[in-house]
Amino acid sequence: MKSIIKKTVLTLMVIALYGAMYAQTRTVIWDNVNQIPVSYANVYKIENGAVKGTISDNNGICNVDFPFKELTISHINYETSTISKIGDTLFLTPKSYILQEIKISSKEPEWIRPFLKKLVQKNSDVNKVISTTFNYDYRTGCINSESGYWFESQGLLLDAPKKNYFVSPSTAKIHFKDNTAGCDFTCMRRILYEDFMRTLTKKFIKSHTFSEIDIPDNDNPNIVQIGFESLKYGDGDYGYMRVDTAHCTIHLVHRETKLDYNTHNYIDGFARSTIHSIMGYDFTTWTIATDITYNNTNGLFYATNAKYKIFYIIESSKGKFSGKKFESKEAELNLKPAVSEKHTSEFIELPPFQLMQIIQTKSEREKEESLQNIDKEYILY
Repeated sequence: MKSIIKKTVLTLMVIALYGAMYAQTRTVIWDNVNQIPVSYANVYKIENGAVKGTISDNNGICNVDFPFKELTISHINYETSTISKIGDTLFLTPKSYILQEIKISSKEPEWIRPFLKKLVQKNSDVNKVISTTFNYDYRTGCINSESGYWFESQGLLLDAPKKNYFVSPSTAKIHFKDNTAGCDFTCMRRILYEDFMRTLTKKFIKSHTFSEIDIPDNDNPNIVQIGFESLKYGDGDYGYMRVDTAHCTIHLVHRETKLDYNTHNYIDGFARSTIHSIMGYDFTTWTIATDITYNNTNGLFYATNAKYKIFYIIESSKGKFSGKKFESKEAELNLKPAVSEKHTSEFIELPPFQLMQIIQTKSEREKEESLQNIDKEYILY
C-alpha cells in the first residue's frame, strides 16, 4: 500500500513539474532606454531544425506557450537578445533614437505646407534625371507561429530614370529548414517603390494634417521635426519627418499604417473576398512601419538605410482553417553609391510590388521567376 502511495505521489509531482515547464509564461518586452513597451517583437526558438515563435502585442505583452532551451527576442529597431529564462520583463536596447509619442495639434503651423510643396518641387526637379548605381546590402526575415525564414543578399542596384529598379546580386543566402525556399525580395521592392520621397506629393499634403514636434537635444533651429496624420484614416496613417528648413532637405522619416489603410491600399478586393470565402480568413490586425534615413549627394536624395516591418493577424472560424495565425516580417536595406557607373554585371528587373492578388499575368510570373534563378546558398538550421 505504501509503495502504491509513493508511486502515486511521485507521479503527481512529475505531472506538476511537467505542467509548470510547459505552462504559458507571460512577460512584457520593454525598451530600456525610452521606457516604452516594444510592440510586435519576435520571440522564437530554433531547435532540432524547427522554429516555434510568438510575438508581443501592441502593449509589449507576450505569451510564450511552448517549452524552450533558448529564446531569441528580435525587432528591426532593437539589438537582438537571447535568453534561457523568462522574467516578468524582457529588456531590449534600441539601435537608434525612437520617438515616444506623436501628438498632432489642432493648430497647424502656417509655414509647413509651403515648405512641403517646395520640397516636393525640388525633389521632382533633381531626382530621376540620370541612372544611378548603388551597392546594396539587404536582409529580411519572417516569423510565424510554426516556422522561420531569413534571406540576405548583397550586390548592385540600378535606379533607372522613369523605369524600374534592377539588381545584380553577388550573394544570396537563404536560412531555412530545407532547400525548398526561394529568394525573397518582396520587402526590398516595397522599400524602393513605396519610398516616402515618391509618395510625398501634393496629394499627400492635401490628405494629411501636420504639426511641429520637439526634437530632444537639438541645437540647430533649422532642423525641425514635422508630424503628420491622415485626414481620412487618422492614426491609421501617421508618422513624422525630420527636415532641414534652410536647405529644404529631408533627413529621415518614420511612417506607420494600420488595418483600414492597409486593407484598402494593399490587397486586391477579389483576393480578399476569395480568401474569405474559401478559408474564412479576415485580417484583424495589420501594421506596417517604415523608417528611412536619407542622404543628399549632388542634389540626389537616396535612402542610405531603410527598415521595414509588417505584422498581421488573420482569424477564421471555418473548418480546418479555424483559429488565429500571425506573421511578422522585417527587412533592412542599406545603399551606398557605387564607385563606378560602368558595370559589366547582368542586371535583373526588380518589378514593383503588386497588390495581394490571386491571378498573375504571364509577364508578372516571368519577372518573379527570374529573381529565383540567381545563384543562392542554403544555410539549414
